Amino acid sequence: YDEFLLEAQMSVIPKIAVLDKEISKKLVEEKLVIAIAHETEDAERARMIAADMNTKTQGRVGPYLFKAVAVDFYNIPKTQMSFLYILKGSDQNIKKATAAAKAKGIVSFTHRRSDIDNGAVLSMDIERKTVVILNRNSMKDGGIRFVDSFYKIVRVVE
Repeated sequence: YDEFLLEAQMSVIPKIAVLDKEISKKLVEEKLVIAIAHETEDAERARMIAADMNTKTQGRVGPYLFKAVAVDFYNIPKTQMSFLYILKGSDQNIKKATAAAKAKGIVSFTHRRSDIDNGAVLSMDIERKTVVILNRNSMKDGGIRFVDSFYKIVRVVE
């Protein structure tokens, strides 16, 4: 893992989540819940990321109560969430996670830019500057819509 990229993603993901036009309909028990999907060997890292997000947001993002939770890939389909952050995983697990997010109508954001090809809606990379990548096809397939201003700051891929 690129720790600098992880740190940047942890900071921006809660803010991106509230740019989903329908996020208020995706709350879980009145909370914006970000699930962090991980392989078994990354369980501790995912828990630390969730703890960091919870600490940095102090339990609130914009008008919403907030909670980040670590969830192994196996449990993604049966976990209630508002937004999915996917750490490294096998292509098969990434595809299952993005399919589950699509079925739930929520945004999937993948840590590795290369996993955007496995159906994730968003990713982020650091080049000369930070770049948020939007997979237009996955966004449309999942029925995801963002606030208009968000489209001005992303790089769109098909």
